[in-house]
Formats: sequence, structure tokens, C-alpha cells
Amino acid sequence: MFGKLFGKKPTVSDVDLEPLYAMLVPVVTDIFTTAREGQDPFAFAFTFTGRWEYLGCHMATEAALEGVLARNAAREDPIDERNFRWIWAEWGTGEFIGDAAALAPAEAWLAENIIKPFLDSDTDSAAAVLLKMVEDILRRADQAGAFGTGAERDRVLIYPANQDGYLEHWTIEVAERLNPPAAWALHGDDFKSVW
Repeated sequence: MFGKLFGKKPTVSDVDLEPLYAMLVPVVTDIFTTAREGQDPFAFAFTFTGRWEYLGCHMATEAALEGVLARNAAREDPIDERNFRWIWAEWGTGEFIGDAAALAPAEAWLAENIIKPFLDSDTDSAAAVLLKMVEDILRRADQAGAFGTGAERDRVLIYPANQDGYLEHWTIEVAERLNPPAAWALHGDDFKSVW
């Protein structure tokens, strides 16, 4: 408000993220909750591209992992299998879960309010706000029960991931903050060994 009155140029820290959370948290919660029904997942990831154009939800199950490992073994040039458990693109067919179109309004909001006005001119600040947003979305979805509750929640790891494969240290730090001690004790060492 004062920036507008006195001619100060707005910064990315002036952007109120609550309208984004209001549209995105219910969608993400519904996607993960619906995908979990009748499944026995061990991980969920909320992903984004390097330029933040696209958001996505992913779920990993042992059955999907077994299918990926079998397809990999049949390849002429198999990929190092240790990465498959935690790298979202290799789960099942690598497809997003849920209705990707349901995320489009949030992607448009991000483009209009953060990416276009700030990502190139104030890259570090914009990235910090966006990374906080991803962590907040996962935390709020978790609080809404999207990843299960009690013993069910203690069996799964939730984490953010960049589809372009960087921000490894941030991914580990956020995963450790977001997960209950039992889930981190179950998966944390293996997760850290890949990232």
C-alpha cells in the first residue's frame, strides 16, 4: 500500500499468496486424497518446472516401482536403479496423477503475479517466495489429511521436487521438515542418498 502511495516499486515479497493457497490447496488435497484411495503409496511429490510454468502431483507405490524396474531391466541401456524410488518421473509411466487442468488456474495466477513481473528481474527473491509456496502447499494439504493420518501417514514420505533436477539440498531440507519423525526414520536415509 505505502509503495503505491509513495511510488516505491512493488517487490515479490509484497505479493499476497493467500489467494493462490485458497485455489490450490483444495485442488492438491483432492488430487492426493483421491489417488490414495485403494492404494498403498510410499511417497507423494508436488512438482514444478524450472521456470514454474507447470505444477504436478505424483504418487509412488511399490507396484508402480516394480513395473518401472521391469521396464528398465528390459532396456538396452538400463538406468541406475537406485534413483527410481525417489525420482518422480520414473514412477509408473511418469504421468501426473489427478486432473492437471485443475491446476491451470493456479499456474495462470503464478504467471501473472510472480513469474512475469518478478522471476527475471528479481530471480532470487522470486525463487525464495515460490519455494516457500511449494512447502506451504504440501504442509496445508498434509494438515487436511491428503496423505493419510496416524499410522498411514507415518508410512509415506511427502516432498517437493523440481522436474528439471536441481535444488537437491532444498528438497531434502523441506522433506525433513514436512514429514513426521516416523516417516523420516523409515525413508529419510534412502531419500537423502539419492538427492
